[in-house]
Amino acid sequence: MVSTDLELLIINGPGLSDIEDRSEGPSISAIGHACADLCEALGIGLDYRQSEDEAEVAHWITSDAAHCQALIVNPSGGPSAASADYQVALDALAHLDKPVVEVHLTNIFRTHRKPLQGLSGSAGFVCGLGVGSYLLAIAAVAQQLGVVRAE
Repeated sequence: MVSTDLELLIINGPGLSDIEDRSEGPSISAIGHACADLCEALGIGLDYRQSEDEAEVAHWITSDAAHCQALIVNPSGGPSAASADYQVALDALAHLDKPVVEVHLTNIFRTHRKPLQGLSGSAGFVCGLGVGSYLLAIAAVAQQLGVVRAE
C-alpha cells in the first residue's frame, strides 16, 4: 500500500439508514467498512458519512466537499427529495472541479427513478451492484486521481 494525501468523501443521503431492515442488502455501516478497507489498501483517506437530515447532507456537499479530492454520493431521496435546499446542493455537484461519482445500491432504472441531472464530465455513475457500486466508484476515483494506473 502506498500512502497518499488524497481524501475521498462519501456521502449517503436520506433513506439509507435502514437498508438492512428493508432486506436490500448490508447495513450502511457494513458498506462503510468495505469502503474503508478498499481505501486503506489504495492509500486513500476516507471520510464516510450518512444522514437522514437533508439540510446536513446539503451542508456537507456545499461546504465540506471543498476539503477532499473526490466525492462519491448516494443521494437516495435524490430528485424526489422534498427540500429545495437539498436539491440545490445536489445540483451543485455538477460544478465541483473534482471527480464526482453518483452511486446507488439498486438498479434505479427498474424503479423508473432517474440519476441526478446536470452531472458533467468529471462525474461518473454506478448503480445496481450493491456494495460493488461503491467499490467500483472508489476504484474509478483512484484511477482518475492517479493512485492506480488503468490496465
